[in-house]
Amino acid sequence: MNQNPEGNRRSAAGSALAIGLLILSIFLAGCTTASTSEKAGWLTEHSASSVTKAMEKKGLMPATIDCRYSRNGPVNLSKFTWKRAAANSIWRWYVGPPDYVASNEVGARAIGLRRVFSKKARDRATGQTVQCSIWTN
Repeated sequence: MNQNPEGNRRSAAGSALAIGLLILSIFLAGCTTASTSEKAGWLTEHSASSVTKAMEKKGLMPATIDCRYSRNGPVNLSKFTWKRAAANSIWRWYVGPPDYVASNEVGARAIGLRRVFSKKARDRATGQTVQCSIWTN
């Protein structure tokens, strides 16, 4: 039997290419499982809480907040911009239906915070309104 050494190299290169493509496709499939909103910078309440805690550890606080309803259901989504927090600053952010935000704002006023940013957004499809605000001392 006559073997072609050139053919063996091509076979190994082909196998390596196939394995590489398989690994790449698995990686890309994993990347597409993240929500489209989070890729666009929109955060769910849970992920926004995680992000704000991490930024607070870095000495930052929200400067602005943007909010909207999710297209995948009645989930409020947020986007933040950040600024350096003053020493001993206390801050809170609220996102939700206007009555929920208003009830939390009463508590913020009670501890001496003032509203520094607020926004309302209306879902065109349902007419529902979401409000978001930032409070600090």
